[in-house]
Amino acid sequence: MMIKLNKKFKTVNIFIIVILGLFTISTLYYLYHRQRSQSWVYVTLSLVRPSNTPLNIVYNSVPYWVGNAISVGDREQNLLGSVGVIVLDKESYDWINFGQVVNLVLKVNSTKDRTGVNLYKNNPLLVGSLMDLKLNRVQAQGIVIDISDTLIPKKTDKLEITLRAKQVEPWIAENIKVDEELKDNKGNVVAKIKSFKSTVGDTPVNIDNRTNTIVWDTSRSNLDVIVDLTCTVIDNECYFAQTEKVKTNENIFLPFTSVSLNYPIAKVKPQ
Repeated sequence: MMIKLNKKFKTVNIFIIVILGLFTISTLYYLYHRQRSQSWVYVTLSLVRPSNTPLNIVYNSVPYWVGNAISVGDREQNLLGSVGVIVLDKESYDWINFGQVVNLVLKVNSTKDRTGVNLYKNNPLLVGSLMDLKLNRVQAQGIVIDISDTLIPKKTDKLEITLRAKQVEPWIAENIKVDEELKDNKGNVVAKIKSFKSTVGDTPVNIDNRTNTIVWDTSRSNLDVIVDLTCTVIDNECYFAQTEKVKTNENIFLPFTSVSLNYPIAKVKPQ
């Protein structure tokens, strides 16, 4: 009887050993395959408004406390201490209300699936996709606007643009200051008011058809504001803050300290 029990225990032990061996081999193969498929890629990320933030900031901006909590060198790590993301560069600007536009350059430890698509935390890492971050002091989300295998230096250009505004309130013209500068988070001057011209508004506010009399609103002004602008060149097009195209008849938002300008571009020329 004892001999039969010993044989059964031996059989069970061998079975358990075989199962554990197969499990160990499978795990080691998975880890080996995963390690081989891992690669570092460089991702440009434009942060977007968190879902729990009030709607009085635009979608492609974050509250200033989120932007201020991100620094170059911040990392995202898993529970085992493995680094998944490193912040290599940060470009930010104060924006509408309490918002900031924040663009990050990230070094991301990604894996490739069988189709060759990069994955991060098992989510596709594609241009246009959303990417979640949990960095040293902040949780944020952004839209992937570029992915590359090598770190490509940012190309910039300097332009002179003319903003043209019709019938603006008088306090706007009063607060435009020649030589006022707009700087990014690194202290780089990205825009500077070169000059401006203010004329009396030429839009009629009342037309009397019986007497052919036109009443003009002289309390408002027409503005031409000339600004020296540094823009980022992407696919041979110039963008301010990487999201606003610098082109005639496109609107551009420039949040100077004294006044925010948000008007169409009437003229673009190289500096």
